[in-house]
Amino acid sequence: GPPPAPVVDERGNLILRAETVVGMFNFSAAEVVVREMKLSGFDAGVVSRNDERGNAAPVRVEDCVIANTGRGILSFSSAQLIVEHVSIYNPLWNAISVKSLEAIVTIVKNTFINNPQGAGMYFENAHALVNAANVTLAHEGGIVCLESTASIVNSTLYLNQKFGILLIRCLQTPFVNGNLIEDTLPYPFPECTLNDTCSW
Repeated sequence: GPPPAPVVDERGNLILRAETVVGMFNFSAAEVVVREMKLSGFDAGVVSRNDERGNAAPVRVEDCVIANTGRGILSFSSAQLIVEHVSIYNPLWNAISVKSLEAIVTIVKNTFINNPQGAGMYFENAHALVNAANVTLAHEGGIVCLESTASIVNSTLYLNQKFGILLIRCLQTPFVNGNLIEDTLPYPFPECTLNDTCSW
């Protein structure tokens, strides 16, 4: 597909907000399985949303490669998202992003993420179940969970910037077990100081 639009400007400020992203595949309350495909280009590989009446349907992405997109997989749906045996390379922002008005269940298994310019995985208001994932070289952290529940097991987070796993205001006690978090890189000083508002 066409080259993706830039997601952030030279200062790191978002210029393509997630709500406006159009993907290669755009699902609105459609129950779909995306399987055995390679997706490249576009502002996202797969986008899932509720329809205008608020209806939602589950989406499954498996055995796929998503490369050189703006975002990899982006879900605003209140239905389940399952990502399994998926490789995501070089997205211009988060590789997997889930943000919902309802706490939905998201399952990520046996997935490899490399060199996202944002976070490897970002969950907001979701039940995140991550098993045997591999996140490397994420510029804004390996796995980020905001106001979510999290079960993160048997995963590898290597050479990510800022943090391996970040959990903020968890809805209940997270379960983090059997993970390897190694060689996490510090904040890129002096671009960001404690007095700055660091956009990510």
